[in-house]
Amino acid sequence: MVPCSHLLKLGQSVSATVKRNLQAAIAALPQIKAIDPADAAAWIETALERHGSDPARLDWMVRRLGGLGPSDTAALQAEKAGRDVGRGIHEIVSEKLLKRFPAAASDDVVRLERAKPTLQAQLRSVLPTAVQQPAMHRLFEAGGAPKHPWLVGAPGDILAVKKAIVLVDYRAPSQKTVDEYRESGPPPEIEARMHHYTVLGEALGVPITKRAIAVFNPDLWKADVYIVERDKVACDEIKDLAADAWRNHVLKANVPPAPEVRVIDPDLLSPEFHAAAMDFARYAGAMQHCKDKADTFRTTMIGEMKKLGRLDGQVINSGLVQIVGRDGGWDIEAMAAEAAAHGVNVEACRSEPIIDAAAAAHTLVELGQAAKSAIASGADATTRLAIIDQLVDAIRDLPRTPGTIRPDLLIEQLQAREIDPSGFRLEVPTVGFNRARKGPLADQLTDFKEDAADLVDKAISSLTIPETAPDLSAALTATSSRRTAP
Repeated sequence: MVPCSHLLKLGQSVSATVKRNLQAAIAALPQIKAIDPADAAAWIETALERHGSDPARLDWMVRRLGGLGPSDTAALQAEKAGRDVGRGIHEIVSEKLLKRFPAAASDDVVRLERAKPTLQAQLRSVLPTAVQQPAMHRLFEAGGAPKHPWLVGAPGDILAVKKAIVLVDYRAPSQKTVDEYRESGPPPEIEARMHHYTVLGEALGVPITKRAIAVFNPDLWKADVYIVERDKVACDEIKDLAADAWRNHVLKANVPPAPEVRVIDPDLLSPEFHAAAMDFARYAGAMQHCKDKADTFRTTMIGEMKKLGRLDGQVINSGLVQIVGRDGGWDIEAMAAEAAAHGVNVEACRSEPIIDAAAAAHTLVELGQAAKSAIASGADATTRLAIIDQLVDAIRDLPRTPGTIRPDLLIEQLQAREIDPSGFRLEVPTVGFNRARKGPLADQLTDFKEDAADLVDKAISSLTIPETAPDLSAALTATSSRRTAP
């Protein structure tokens, strides 16, 4: 048995290494000369306290600090247009100078972490010829575009679909927001992300031809896809706003003043406002508790169902509650690991290598420019033939990236070794009310919801809140938005 004292020292050593690595990464930021050392020290301590056990998260956070990402430039555009998205140049510059710690992941981000594999699988079923472009994705992740070195960020996917290179941004908003998307399309700040990727991609030499936003629709369990056309005006605006924010504010430690928030005197507000504030506090306080309870019971139901076997393809109706098990595709990563553990050459299970379109475009552009220069200088026939030979050789030897791992080939290899691959099939159960629209069950469901609403109303109305309406309303007014209308 390892002594506890040794384990403690080991933990301290790992923690110390993470801290040293984080300090080194911060010291390498391009704006480090503009960062107050006290701010850097406080930021590092907060990062270690919240994410010290997740080095990958820390790495992502530091890379995000090294430039302006799509959410940053979208916020800058929104602020210029007079739209409030909760952040502006004051908040963005403060974050890049480590004076402000980034907010925790939103519900949309958490949902996307779970929904992204499903979204990718659905896109592959709609676009069976689409091939991921990992080399291009690495170009985005590396950043460092000569014209716009302060722009960072990588789209959710880069796909080659026949002759088109498609940038894909995945989103997983609430059902209410999904319905709003369907009615009026993605909001400007979401489309702005695609314009950001367009500017960065073009500066990196990625030949972008299409831009798509894939939105997870939980109600229909499908991806709603929205095509975003290239907008030269929006792209030029991003270049200007980003250059100004980085050069004139981040690098010069020049934090713009925070926007003024006008706090309304609570005594000027009506009794109806104060009554509504009290009711809001009651219901909002109960809402999170109800959600946590429902999540706990959902987990229990799914766990009990799994005792009966796989859930995909199964529908369970338990009175008013319905559980639907859906197929989530193959867990390629786990299947490949299992195959490799049994001696399978996983690399042999890939599709054909894919031409690295970005590197190919760069190579051909260089050769094309050399050919133009030679011809313009009056090259003789022998030299021209040599140039043509170089072009032919370049086309034949274009750089290629490994193809994607094919699940069908892995399955063949596993079955040949008498390993059942069905355990690597993902399943995505959903729990909700029964979807009956007519008949006795639908009537029972309506009655139940009305009874539940009455019960909640009675319980919440009996909740006593201290008479602090003026203070509460002032707090609500001051914190509900960064700006209020004059």
